[in-house]
Amino acid sequence: MPNRRRNRKQTKNSSISRTRNQAKARRRAKRPTTAKQYFSLSRKDQETWDSVAHVISRIRDGVSLRQASREFDIAPRIVMERGRPALRKVKGRYVATKADRLLRIITILVAKDKKEIAKKAK
Repeated sequence: MPNRRRNRKQTKNSSISRTRNQAKARRRAKRPTTAKQYFSLSRKDQETWDSVAHVISRIRDGVSLRQASREFDIAPRIVMERGRPALRKVKGRYVATKADRLLRIITILVAKDKKEIAKKAK
């Protein structure tokens, strides 16, 4: 009898942690891959995404992840989560890959108006 109770508790706890992990996955922000996805994000998430792209560009210039994150006022953890495809670890430090396919929004001036273009580098 005691074994059955213990097994029930174990399965109950594991199912609780599984549902927590699933809830975390749903809350986790996805990387926008198209302009439509980017513009459907909240203003704050758009700013965060822009900051992630800027930080990765600064890392390419030789600045550390920590310093670059500080420049754009964003946590290094967020940069690592959202910009993961553009980062790799070398000798314990995060460095930017030579090229990435992260979405960047470029604003250009067109005859008395601004136009925003979504661009993925290849």
